[in-house]
Amino acid sequence: MVKKALCCGLNYPNEKHQLYGCINDCLNWAKLVENNFGFDEIRVLIDQNPDGTHATAPTQIPTRANLLAQLGWLCSGAEPGDSLIFYYAGHGTQVKDSNGYGSLQEALVPEDFANPDQDGNPPLVFEDEMHALFARLPAGSFLTVILDCCHGAGMLDVPCSVDTRQRPPKVLQTCSKPGEVQSRNEAAWSKNPHAYARPRFVANVSWRGAPRQKRTAEGEGAHLGKMTLNSGVTSFCFAASLSNEVALDANIKAQQQGMMSFCLLEALAALRHRCTYEQLLARASEIADDIREKYMPTMDQHIQMTFCPNSPPTDVVFLDARYATVAQHRLNQQAKLNERGMSQDGPSQQHDRPTREVSTDFIPKPTHAHAPASPMHVGQSQPQSQGPPPEPTREPSGAPPAPDPYSSYGATPSYGAPPPYGGASASPAAPAAAPYEPPPDAPNIFAGFGGGLGNFGVGSTSAPAPAAPPAGFGNLFGVPNLFGGGGAPTGFGAPAGGQTLGYGSSTTALGAPQAMSAPVAAPMTSYAAPYGAPASYASAYTPTQAGSAYTTTQAGSAAYSTPYPQVRYR
Repeated sequence: MVKKALCCGLNYPNEKHQLYGCINDCLNWAKLVENNFGFDEIRVLIDQNPDGTHATAPTQIPTRANLLAQLGWLCSGAEPGDSLIFYYAGHGTQVKDSNGYGSLQEALVPEDFANPDQDGNPPLVFEDEMHALFARLPAGSFLTVILDCCHGAGMLDVPCSVDTRQRPPKVLQTCSKPGEVQSRNEAAWSKNPHAYARPRFVANVSWRGAPRQKRTAEGEGAHLGKMTLNSGVTSFCFAASLSNEVALDANIKAQQQGMMSFCLLEALAALRHRCTYEQLLARASEIADDIREKYMPTMDQHIQMTFCPNSPPTDVVFLDARYATVAQHRLNQQAKLNERGMSQDGPSQQHDRPTREVSTDFIPKPTHAHAPASPMHVGQSQPQSQGPPPEPTREPSGAPPAPDPYSSYGATPSYGAPPPYGGASASPAAPAAAPYEPPPDAPNIFAGFGGGLGNFGVGSTSAPAPAAPPAGFGNLFGVPNLFGGGGAPTGFGAPAGGQTLGYGSSTTALGAPQAMSAPVAAPMTSYAAPYGAPASYASAYTPTQAGSAYTTTQAGSAAYSTPYPQVRYR
């Protein structure tokens, strides 16, 4: 499993379309993928050093040749399980054929854009060239493309996209070729001088001379229903804006950077760099909406995301290589379902079998409670019933119970049993048994605990006076007798004068204030303090619940507590 990243940033120094934040974006993302996501092979192309000097290494400058060469390095030799990321910050443009050949195309603007060929055509990195390079990736690989520029939404040849211009975002299953942009919303950058905003596009290019040979076959493309990208590649693309919108380069938090790059980085930090692609897009869009509402009202860009149909953004974690085979797995599962459906014993053939009707012949008929019972002798086993046992019927209250033939053998009377031997008429009621009276000389088993129940028969109406406890048999609990008798008031080892070894009370019971309330009241005071003082908890949770989504408590950064226009004018 290999993790490779290609990060490109172009400020176009000393050009009329110069930018100021693309190098910062490129280096920020190169640091992010290395430190937070464990990418081990990272290549960086920049046309300007962080200190403002021009880049001089020939292979480091993002010219058209170097961009295509490094994209070839990124896509070549990829295997299932590899995780790849291509980040680009710079200009984008549209290319139209002035001779009427072909259709409108979108392209990235390299560093040598100002050096046209003999026909006057500038060097560009066209979308079909990127499609042809990405088509090399095998099924099971993981590709993430981030394009912080204009005209980047179609650089990944996939049909599905998420449009964040509305809430909730709208998921589109098909795509179409964008039309030519005739005009721009100039207020998107000119009305935000406090942020030093600049657009990330150059004017449309008219192609001259012979038509350019495309790198992909005719009739291929997601807009035609035939992707050039392998459908088993788990792939996503973040684009800064739609074709008719303006991606901005602005000064945010005292640093010049791309608007989408800033929103994605802030969203990742708020989500602790562990989220799905859907969650990242939603959080970044919220931050962009907050900036638009409070600080840059004329900003018209909306972050877009395109993805492969077999890699839904809700199921894949951002830059997690363990999810590289999601698209391939879904394709394999779909193939198995299709094979099962075409086989003779598949699910599609089960509908031809006749439906079996439900039969109720085996259900036994219930037996009624008044069914006569067969007589049986004592000691004879009761025959098993062929149905459920009869439900007992309770006789009216006040009526004497029916005589029980087994009462002479010690059985208790059955108040719900059927008449014995199948007799229809009830026998005379048996005389009530006399209440149990213990013998006069029976010992009182409760005498040691204060009496109160000794010689108290079941049928007696009053209890005799409690007997005094025997000498030398004290109360073991150190409290007055719980059974109502006159037990000893002291426990074991009690000193003279009736003082106990308990909580310092000699005459009170368990519920006395001196005995139990003092130890219990102290801890109750400590527990009541936090739960009884809502003000202490309201101060900690109120900013998150009632405040903005970007308060210091929620986002974890003090930047959201202060307004965005902390800009440094250049």
